[in-house]
Amino acid sequence: MSRSPAGRSIYSQVAQDIAASIVVGRHPVGETLKGRSTLAGHYKVSPETIRRALMLLETASVVEVRPGVGAVVASQEHAKEFLHRSRDMGDIDALRGRIQALMGQQQELGQQLAEAMHRLLDAVDRFNYLNPLVLYELEVEPHCTQKGKTIGELNFWRNTGTTIVAIRRRDSTLLSPGPDVDFREGDVLLIVGDEASYGRAKQHLYPDSVPKDKKTEGQ
Repeated sequence: MSRSPAGRSIYSQVAQDIAASIVVGRHPVGETLKGRSTLAGHYKVSPETIRRALMLLETASVVEVRPGVGAVVASQEHAKEFLHRSRDMGDIDALRGRIQALMGQQQELGQQLAEAMHRLLDAVDRFNYLNPLVLYELEVEPHCTQKGKTIGELNFWRNTGTTIVAIRRRDSTLLSPGPDVDFREGDVLLIVGDEASYGRAKQHLYPDSVPKDKKTEGQ
């Protein structure tokens, strides 16, 4: 006898097998089934398991257990109904097991997600602590009143707290520009600083009007 899906008891499997034998006519109505010990040897189970299987069949009106006689086949039709119900119960048990497995997986995934989120937030906090400076872009627009003046004339670092690491000018890039480099229309200043110092840089370059914020792509 093969094992049924997880969750089905052995005695219910025995009951199903006996019911199937009744349905196919192996045990006609009115026949007395073999004794518990014989059935136990046939199915390789204990007599107690056979007793419980017969009780299950009697509850379903498939057999009638008569004292001193044994289990008598009562109804082939009820045996069919019992098998249908048993298959439905097997499907329910299989679905219940599947749902429990999925819920376990969902709980595990939820824990993994929570741990990953915690590590991400921790990494972001450490990154922000260790890297408070951001690379900003600041363009010298046509209305900029400071164009033509040099970095030194404007005391850019002293007045803003930012460092100009490069200037993009047309098709070239001036790296680490010195104090004598002047600001020209169309220049894009690449400056390093925090948000507050970037605001001071905008106000210093545009004392009358402040352009829109710009951060370098990917920052």
